[in-house]
Amino acid sequence: MTSLLGNGLISCVLMCACLGTAIAAPGNSPGGVSPGSQGNQPSVDASTMFERGMTYYDGKAVVQSYAHALPLISRAAHLGYAKAQTQLGTMYQEGYGVPINDKAAMHWFMAAAHQGNSTGINNLGNLYLHGRGVERDYAKARALFRQAATMGNPTAQANLGWLYFNGVGVTRNCAKAVALYRQASAQNDPSGESNLAAAHFFGCGASQSDTDALKWALIAQRSAIAQPDQITNAALKQIQNNIANLRTRMTKQEINAAKTEYLHWNPSG
Repeated sequence: MTSLLGNGLISCVLMCACLGTAIAAPGNSPGGVSPGSQGNQPSVDASTMFERGMTYYDGKAVVQSYAHALPLISRAAHLGYAKAQTQLGTMYQEGYGVPINDKAAMHWFMAAAHQGNSTGINNLGNLYLHGRGVERDYAKARALFRQAATMGNPTAQANLGWLYFNGVGVTRNCAKAVALYRQASAQNDPSGESNLAAAHFFGCGASQSDTDALKWALIAQRSAIAQPDQITNAALKQIQNNIANLRTRMTKQEINAAKTEYLHWNPSG
């Protein structure tokens, strides 16, 4: 959802998380994805290969390089490692080190989803929501988000909340949306935190408060930077734009209050 904010915009963030499994046929009902066998564990080599690839992907202890990350993650994905398959799908969806290819993203997300990987299920829902690589279908998107959210996936909780907050494929219900955002935020999910900021800004499902909105936007930025593999570059920029736009309409005292609350916030209470 986007709304005018002074001279700028504040937006909800709809996230495709970047982690997630082996190739399986897609033939499933719209109500969800049936997990495959959980006994088919990836080899240690595949896991190690994926972790090495993610080191390059995140730029931790090495120079960040999608070009170096791609072959390692791709190999691990082809060996049947769930997280690698979902990560590879994200790279195709976002164009990280490869040309954007929604069909390839769909292929890998579906593979992960059929192994019961909640992130693969969530990301598959995102494709249905936006009609990327598949015909747009809000009902399927909602069912997939709900399935992954029930499994405890925080990004899916935030995405399901986004549907309720914006009334996309469902009757608008800000109270349900905020409840889901809070579940996601309790797990340090940047999309849930950013969308909670939007809820406070609009006063929908939460008290209208620019101070609380800025607090949650700052928390979202911190979570996003700490977890670069859990957020797209575009989503991080959107969060940062929201912070900048909020500051333009707030007093120095309000900004300082938001910073204080942000610094003292702990998801565990």
